[in-house]
Amino acid sequence: MKKYPLASKNQILVLVIVLIVLLFLLFPASVLYFNYRSSVIEEMSDHATIVATLTTHLVEQNIEEYRELSETPDFAEDPYDEEYALRMNSLFAQLKDETGAEAIYTKRLVDSSTVEYLLDSGIPGSELFSSLGTPDYLSEPERKVYEERIAYSSGLEDYEGWGKYITGYAPIIDQRDDTLVGLVGVDYPLAALKKATQDMVYLIVFSFILLLVLISLVIYILISLRNESMKTDYLTKLSTKRFFDMKLKESVDVAEASQKPFSLLMIDIDTFKMINDTYGHQFGDEVLQLVSNAIRTATTPMDTCSRIGGDEFSVILPNTSLHTALEVAASIQSNLGDVFLKDSFKTRITISIGVAQWSPKLSASQLIEQADQALYRAKTNGKNQVTD
Repeated sequence: MKKYPLASKNQILVLVIVLIVLLFLLFPASVLYFNYRSSVIEEMSDHATIVATLTTHLVEQNIEEYRELSETPDFAEDPYDEEYALRMNSLFAQLKDETGAEAIYTKRLVDSSTVEYLLDSGIPGSELFSSLGTPDYLSEPERKVYEERIAYSSGLEDYEGWGKYITGYAPIIDQRDDTLVGLVGVDYPLAALKKATQDMVYLIVFSFILLLVLISLVIYILISLRNESMKTDYLTKLSTKRFFDMKLKESVDVAEASQKPFSLLMIDIDTFKMINDTYGHQFGDEVLQLVSNAIRTATTPMDTCSRIGGDEFSVILPNTSLHTALEVAASIQSNLGDVFLKDSFKTRITISIGVAQWSPKLSASQLIEQADQALYRAKTNGKNQVTD
């Protein structure tokens, strides 16, 4: 029987240990990669939606010309403003280059399952260019934009005949009569996602080969940092909606076990869109920070204060009755009592607050619904109110 030297046996043992460590680290490495990929998809989706919304503003500046174009029955037979279409296509092409998108376009609704292309950023005659009146099927994300009249992102979607894209959509609305005349689409291809994530793949592979122990520590730190970023809103430093959802479910479970009530505040800044439109988004961010400070000052470290939307906030008040919750809400409003709009000493920054108290057998979603209904009443009754 052939005998192997001790050095060879040690090399084999080291190789086995390395392989075992690699196998054990394969799962967290995969988790890290797919979490990172999901985060990139989410960021790209948000970016696509922002670009789509920006494009709708450009279109709506000349809404009369666009509406005439969108209402042309047949582009092959009926006259239309060709100069306007070419000018807008050129503008879309410039915006596409500046934002890194693959395509920016507009569509009009033909029937319940069909849309037609109108404006397109592509080069005429190219594979990606859709000329005026080119038909396409109505996708589910597009249907949602038409039905709900809101900007929306598809996430990573496989479109029949086109491939996989991350697309942001936004409705084009004629403010003169509040008519929805079409939508803007902004496409980012699968290749862009792969490019955004390939550096992470290289980092993981390279680190695994050279520094197995160090990569374990790096993965732990990265996951911890990512989890922390998912818990905290970067602008207001309040909790995120993701953390709010988790905390509310936990609060319901605790209340069901202890039979002690807790309360929920849903908060919305009055006329926030007007503030952004009038004073700019930078001042709008300052308003968000002022409101978050007012919420933080009126609450305790035991309360969960979250930013759950653009100008929407929530506060979970553990072991708190409706009466006390109303007092907390009033205190938040009081903290904004002397805060005025920029360059104005007459118009204050105001908020509306809906208050609801948990009762037995009430689910988290039902509690949110009650608080939202209270907030709606506060809004419709004149704003700057606290309603239960």
